[in-house]
Amino acid sequence: MSRNSMAKTVIFALAIILTAVFPPQRLHAQEENLPLLTLDECIQKGLDNDPDIVRAQESISQINNTLWTDYGSFLPSVSTSLSYNWNSRPFVAEYIQSPSGDSIIPVFVNESYSSSLNINQNLFNGFSDYFSLRASRHSKRAIHKNYDNEVLNAVYDIKTSYYEVLQTMKLADVQRKALERSQEQLRITETRYELGSAALSDVLKARVSEGEARLNVINAENNYKVAMANLNYLIGIDIEQQYRVDSSVIVRETEYTLENSLETAMQYNPTLQSLRASMDASRNNVRAAWGGFLPDLNFSFTTSYYQPGEFEFGDIYSANHNYRYGLTLSLNIFDRFLTKRNVSTAKAALNTDQFNYHNYVNNLKLLVTQAYLNLERAQLAMQVSRDKLASAQEDYKLAQEKYSLGAATILDLLDAEVSLKTAESDLIDSEYNLNLAIASLEKALGKIEY
Repeated sequence: MSRNSMAKTVIFALAIILTAVFPPQRLHAQEENLPLLTLDECIQKGLDNDPDIVRAQESISQINNTLWTDYGSFLPSVSTSLSYNWNSRPFVAEYIQSPSGDSIIPVFVNESYSSSLNINQNLFNGFSDYFSLRASRHSKRAIHKNYDNEVLNAVYDIKTSYYEVLQTMKLADVQRKALERSQEQLRITETRYELGSAALSDVLKARVSEGEARLNVINAENNYKVAMANLNYLIGIDIEQQYRVDSSVIVRETEYTLENSLETAMQYNPTLQSLRASMDASRNNVRAAWGGFLPDLNFSFTTSYYQPGEFEFGDIYSANHNYRYGLTLSLNIFDRFLTKRNVSTAKAALNTDQFNYHNYVNNLKLLVTQAYLNLERAQLAMQVSRDKLASAQEDYKLAQEKYSLGAATILDLLDAEVSLKTAESDLIDSEYNLNLAIASLEKALGKIEY
């Protein structure tokens, strides 16, 4: 026996064993009673459970707290105090004679009450507070765009995984149909062999083809199970949970051109918008740092109340009151180069943000151009795959008729079967690639379509 014949025999035997353990139709039959989960539902579940989105939401909460602090810098600071003092001391210079004749040292007790109210308001600090507030606003916009980018990435990943589930599911159906054709062909070949119109080699070739078809079914179903587990992981549910996906998802019609794609990306891409906002924030931080070279002007108001002796509420208005108003103008003459360091640090951050922004503009143009060209190629490949499938179907029918009439060999029929299966798989792959190309382009554009 030749090496090729031994290999085919081993493949056939392995297919029989695996088929007994994993029946090819079992997965397909079980899915009919499972609940349906659409693409929109998967995306919603994924957005609710994505850890990156949760972290982005926490960043938004933190920047909101920072904004409260920046707004508060324009408001006055108010403080108050209340105090009570009690003091006792003996007066040893004098003695008091008690009725019993003992000498008693007198004790003098002194107590007082006081309160104060202090108000301070910064009137001018070189516009540092103003530019710091503007920087925080731009930082908030950058964080919001980072959140949008996390949502965009999550939607893209879930779409890709969902399309992969559809792809592997349809490829498994193709392999099942190929197995059915192989089984039917094996039955016909064995019948012809029994009638003496076919050689034993034809029967063996048909059996090997049928065994390989069983193996292909098992591989395809395993790929489908892996794709389902990956989708479950992305949407945040148990990877063993089973459901049906919506197989009616079709390729959407698009009207994208390279020109409007580039224009849309420049306007809506969240990463680019985040970098632009970060650059604006850094520019305002530079202006805020320059404020350290300018003078400060502060207004203060203090009122205090003091009442010695025992507290009587009726005397509060006649007690000692003190009012003080003040304006303080201060200029930092030498701060050991601290302000200079702050300005240099802010400028360095601005230069880095400007470089990152302009560099990403070119990178985004490249991403959009590649995504658009991939979309054009995927659209053409889709049409070619349809024509290829139609041709392969006709060739298979013709090969069947010729083989039935004895005008073709078993090899001709098997070649036609392989071509048909390949064409069916290529059409499914082209659908997946086209959906993926659309999703990739929309991700680069910053659009969320679902």
